Amino acid sequence: TIKVFDYETLNFKCIRSFNQNAHKNTITALAFMPDSRWLLSTSLDKTMRVWDLPSGQLIDTLEFDEAIIILAVSPNGGLLATGH
Repeated sequence: TIKVFDYETLNFKCIRSFNQNAHKNTITALAFMPDSRWLLSTSLDKTMRVWDLPSGQLIDTLEFDEAIIILAVSPNGGLLATGH
C-alpha cells in the first residue's frame, strides 16, 4: 500500500491511498512528477506504476527486465532516470 499525506496542514492527514492494482512485491522507490499530479512507484516485481493523485487511479504500468531500486525525475518532468 502507498499512502500520500498532506504535509501542509501539519496534521498529516492521509489524502490518498493506493492499494488496488498495487505492486506484487516490495516497493523500492517513489517519485512525484514536478506538477505533483502523478506519483511514480517502483517495485521488486520489475514494474513501475504511474498513479494519478487527484483521481486515485492507476494510469499505466511499465515492465522492465530488472527491478528498479532508485529513480529520479528531472525538474521539468521531461527526463526520468532509473537505477537497477
